[in-house]
Amino acid sequence: MSFLSAGVRRCRSSSTHRSKTDMFIRRHHFVAASVLSLLLLCVSGLSAQLTFSGNARSLFYSREIFPGAFSGDTEDSFRYFQSFGLHLVDRGKAGQLGFHTLFQVSDDLSLDLNDDPQSRLYNGYLEWKNKGTGLSLGRQWITLGPSSLTLDGFKASQSIGKVVEVTGYVGTQTPFSRKFDLQGWDRAKSGGFYVRTLSLKNAGLGLGLQQKSYQGETTFRELGIDGRVKLPEGVDLLGRADFNLLESGLQRAVLTGRYRPAESRFGFMAEYRHYEPRLFDKSYFKRFDLEGHEQVRGGVTCELKPGVSLNASYTGVFFEDDSDSYLTLGAACPYGSVSYFHGAGASGDEDGFAASGSYVFCKAWELFADVDYSLYRFYEELDRDYVFSSAFGLNWRPNRTVLAGVEFQDLNNDFLSKDFRVLLKFALNYSQIF
Repeated sequence: MSFLSAGVRRCRSSSTHRSKTDMFIRRHHFVAASVLSLLLLCVSGLSAQLTFSGNARSLFYSREIFPGAFSGDTEDSFRYFQSFGLHLVDRGKAGQLGFHTLFQVSDDLSLDLNDDPQSRLYNGYLEWKNKGTGLSLGRQWITLGPSSLTLDGFKASQSIGKVVEVTGYVGTQTPFSRKFDLQGWDRAKSGGFYVRTLSLKNAGLGLGLQQKSYQGETTFRELGIDGRVKLPEGVDLLGRADFNLLESGLQRAVLTGRYRPAESRFGFMAEYRHYEPRLFDKSYFKRFDLEGHEQVRGGVTCELKPGVSLNASYTGVFFEDDSDSYLTLGAACPYGSVSYFHGAGASGDEDGFAASGSYVFCKAWELFADVDYSLYRFYEELDRDYVFSSAFGLNWRPNRTVLAGVEFQDLNNDFLSKDFRVLLKFALNYSQIF
């Protein structure tokens, strides 16, 4: 497998592949035209100051793919990814007008795949803010209330005095593939609201309701309550509880506490979580008897000096009749980190070791490497299997704007004797004020 063989295969592609390339180019033109239209809409009302920022990222990924599970037959894949993010904000007397987007286009340059090329719009929306009022229209990721939601629709927020802020949103769920398509109101209507406090000192409370639809049926209707409080002596508490209104039960509960005494090298964390499976009625996994579980975590960090620390954490997962436990010990410094991992219980047992590091030289060049090795088994009657993964590469950062690099990846276990991959990357971060 090599970039050369992928390039030769590309040059020898059939007329069918050329037609696919033409479609890929036309779709690029459609994406560019859509973005340009929205940009012109934003720029048409410019006033005092326009802030322009974002990033463009190109990836070329050479890897092996397996047409059949463990069939032994592999093909070389040379995949191209192009992503583009943009934040365009105009601050004028009439308020703040902005346009935000992130989309990605990808295609395999060596294989003819049925679902290529792929275009994904993660977000793309217009936003206006002024004196406690906010309006946004388009595809947007909403993280208010009991769950997250990518919505093709409308969101509005309003502050009432300096006491509370009320936010409501309505539209349709975005396709899971993030295609440039709308699912339709009858098929995927969704929405919700969220109310949060603004005036409580060192504390905050929130209440939200969210409903989602899938294939014309209401799949989730949840009510969520969340809160945070900052106590004296370096104590922070976070909590939330989400209720499934369709099944009249507790969906999720979380309580997290952090303690960092003043002028102390030590920091402590403790957490309790309760989860119930979140599945819609037509999910394949509904046929299994899935049960909820409790999770308890605790950890301590000791900072020996700035940038140098030791850490340890324990996680226990408790089911109705079984349990799992996980222990992690680690150390970190400005040049990297090392950690040891041990797991035991109903899911099997595992011992693993991981290390990562980087070194900057000549101000603009960075060498980096990651290594992960573990021994595991799912049942006591089985011998232990192993998995070893590694990645190393070189980055070039001449300034804050440009990043270019190459990364080599390798995976070995009892099923894959060799899985070698190469990643080429180029990123451009930009920010400009007119």
